[in-house]
Amino acid sequence: TTYSNPNILINGDFTINQRGQSNYSGQGQTVGKGYTVDRWHSNLTWLKFDVASKTLTNNDTTYWGYFRQYIENQKALYGKAVTFSSLVNGVRYFISTMIPTNDTSTSTLVWTAVKNENNEELCHLEIGFTNNKLNVRYAMPMGKSITIDEAKLEIGNVATAFRPRPYADELAMCQRYY
Repeated sequence: TTYSNPNILINGDFTINQRGQSNYSGQGQTVGKGYTVDRWHSNLTWLKFDVASKTLTNNDTTYWGYFRQYIENQKALYGKAVTFSSLVNGVRYFISTMIPTNDTSTSTLVWTAVKNENNEELCHLEIGFTNNKLNVRYAMPMGKSITIDEAKLEIGNVATAFRPRPYADELAMCQRYY
């Protein structure tokens, strides 16, 4: 067996979809309208998430879109090293950083570019603060599309294997919010 740290993210495999839509678009920029599959939020009205294929697309021609999850109990991570990893277009990417000891930052702490075989940038994986809320996000440039199969945030500076929680446990965690 492969060792694996617990996933801090909820619904890291995007399977819980209590809203029941097959795709989400036009959800962003309106308070309370940015949520897609459980715990994942879109900031842009042109950012689309297709549930069946787990494809994220930014159809905007002007702005980057952000598909993010805000971290609950972020103070428990202050001063600790964390790693965000994800399977994007079938390739595992990860980034690690040290979380500051307070929530006064409103910037990206760290990011890494996800590129295709032509070295074209498809998205960024980011760990940062938005309005003093710690979050992980997929930053999507205009006109780009990716498939995301797994997302994991864990304590430590090493990306360990993704292990989904049992469906009932994941659903119970999501039901606290919706």
